[in-house]
Amino acid sequence: AAVAAVTSRIRLGTSTLVIPDHDPIMLAKRVSTLDHLSGGRVVLGVGAGWNLEELANHGSDPRFRWTIFRERVEAMKLIWTNEVASYEGTCVRINSMKQWPKPVQKPHPPVLVGGSGPTTAKRVLQFGDGWIASGRHLDGRDLKLRIDELQTMAAEQGKAPVPVMLQQGTPTAEAIEDYLKMDLVRVTFRVDPGDEGNVTAQLERLVRLVDPYRLESN
Repeated sequence: AAVAAVTSRIRLGTSTLVIPDHDPIMLAKRVSTLDHLSGGRVVLGVGAGWNLEELANHGSDPRFRWTIFRERVEAMKLIWTNEVASYEGTCVRINSMKQWPKPVQKPHPPVLVGGSGPTTAKRVLQFGDGWIASGRHLDGRDLKLRIDELQTMAAEQGKAPVPVMLQQGTPTAEAIEDYLKMDLVRVTFRVDPGDEGNVTAQLERLVRLVDPYRLESN
C-alpha cells in the first residue's frame, strides 16, 4: 500500500505468497483493496509452501497442502468475481457471502502459480492464470524446455499460450536476449539487502542493464 501510494506504473507483486498460510476470505479482501489503491497493478504469485512446520503453525495440515492451495485460490477467484460467493471443497468451505470492493482488474488480478516440480504445469493449467518460474531452480535451456512443455500442454487442451514470468533472473545481456526469445511477460532481478548506497548501486547497475530494452510506451 505504501508503494502504491507513491507510484503510478510499477507492478506490485508477491513472490511467492504461501497460500496455506492465509485465510482465503481475508486474503481476497487484502488483494482487492491493494488492487484499488494501486489502480489495478497487482500481480499475485502464489505457492503451496515447502516449510512443513510453518504450514502447521498456520493451522494447515502439511499432508493436504496442495489441496488447500488449489481450493483457496479457487475460492478467492469466486469471491472476486461474484456478488454472492460460496465454495464447497475438501478442505475449504465458504457459505454464501459478499465482499467489496471487487478488484479493479477484470476478472481479477492475475494469479501466477509458482513452482518447478514435475506437476507444476498441470497446476498452472488447472487453476492458474500463468506461471511464475524461479531462476534459482530453472534458467537457460532448462527453463526453455519447461516453457515449451507447458505451452504444448496448453495447446493440447485448447487453451491460449500461458503467460510466464521469471523471478531472480540472471542479470546479463545474454540472459535477457534468451528471455525475450522465450516470450517471458516479465523478469525480475534480485537486489540484495544492504545500506542505501549498496542498494542504490545495485539498482543503478540493473537500470543500465535493462535500459536498452525499455519501451517508451511503458
